[in-house]
Amino acid sequence: MSAEILLLRKWYILPAMHNTNVAQRILFFAIVICLGITSSYGQAIRIEEGMAFDLGKIYEGRSVDRKLTIQNVGRDTLVINNVHTSCGCTVAKLSSDRILPGKREKLTVTIDSKDIQGDIKRDVYIASNDTASPKLDLVFRGTIITVVVVTPRYVNFGKAKIGQPVQRHVTLKNTVSDTIRVRTATSPDEQITIQLADSVIVPRQEFGMDILLSPKSKGNLLGQLQLTTDSRLKPTIKISFVGAIK
Repeated sequence: MSAEILLLRKWYILPAMHNTNVAQRILFFAIVICLGITSSYGQAIRIEEGMAFDLGKIYEGRSVDRKLTIQNVGRDTLVINNVHTSCGCTVAKLSSDRILPGKREKLTVTIDSKDIQGDIKRDVYIASNDTASPKLDLVFRGTIITVVVVTPRYVNFGKAKIGQPVQRHVTLKNTVSDTIRVRTATSPDEQITIQLADSVIVPRQEFGMDILLSPKSKGNLLGQLQLTTDSRLKPTIKISFVGAIK
């Protein structure tokens, strides 16, 4: 029992026991003081920026960084036991896993939007020795904007035979307000050629291209066609392909 409570008991509570109302009020204040003293000790975690974050619109392929501050608002050392994320596209790095009373450390969260489309939700989980909040869940939400929509997203040639060409059609749609020009179109496999209908994709429009397979040797097909553009938002367009030549 603290010195404050002992003095309160000696000088006020015991003499007032014969007066029930006074004793009850004094006892109530004694409990409040005791709880206040108890809560002021120990370690306590606080994220200064909050627990939920709106990332807004993110263009595909870009990485988003958020620097957060973890503060220890208690009187003992705060120990961060573990920090992990909900998926491999999100990385969380902590500057130190031990935070002294009243001190702060930085938590850097990086979210990679590569190969992701639409609305996203990512979580960063923090486990610590804070008995009141041993586990925290930081939530990040945003929308990935696809600059060029490729349909289909990958080309499947199926099972082709030597000497029998196979053709697939792909469309590219420009979803932004800037004109995009295709500079080069290359294939890692000499059996596959790309035939563009045009080299310019006007805003909000689409154009087509044909992918021609001319089977010459047996084996599996696996790789990526690559288009380079003049767009700073989408400098490279990659289209995966699969298949087999029997």
